[in-house]
Amino acid sequence: MRTWLPGLRGRASRQLRRAWRYSPPVILAASFAVLILLGALLLWTPWASPGQDLGFWQALFTACSAVTVTGLVVVDTGASWSPFGEIVLLILIQVGGLGIMTMAGFLGLIMHRRLGVRSGLRAGAEIGLPHLGVLRTLIRDLVLFVAASEAVVTVLLTIRFLAEGMSAFRAFHLGLF
Repeated sequence: MRTWLPGLRGRASRQLRRAWRYSPPVILAASFAVLILLGALLLWTPWASPGQDLGFWQALFTACSAVTVTGLVVVDTGASWSPFGEIVLLILIQVGGLGIMTMAGFLGLIMHRRLGVRSGLRAGAEIGLPHLGVLRTLIRDLVLFVAASEAVVTVLLTIRFLAEGMSAFRAFHLGLF
């Protein structure tokens, strides 16, 4: 029996197909929940906060705040998180800021070189786009704009911090974060 995904057979293949039948809002909410939980687990590890006694609930709240880009924290970010923890936070903020739908569309374009008609139309209808070409262009332009804007601001902040007498590494670290 041939499956629609190589390597998946039988029950696993059926479960995966069933999961993709859910509506986009359900998939979006589930994606947010999985991302928040994964981020919380990473922030809860000893590598994310060495020497600190941070509990799971603090890590969960911080991950949820980062993904939803609210900016709320229960611990001092600079003092509580290691470089590993800060990288996890940066990734959570980026993915949350761009939005799960945009990121999923972007990854879909990279992996498959095109969105499926049904998925693309569904995603486009939710944000009022008339056809798939506009959706692809929007995703590409959004990601490029965000990356360019963040790069420019990082450089400007790094220059400012260097002018205050900070080391190059510290200035770049603060400019980036």
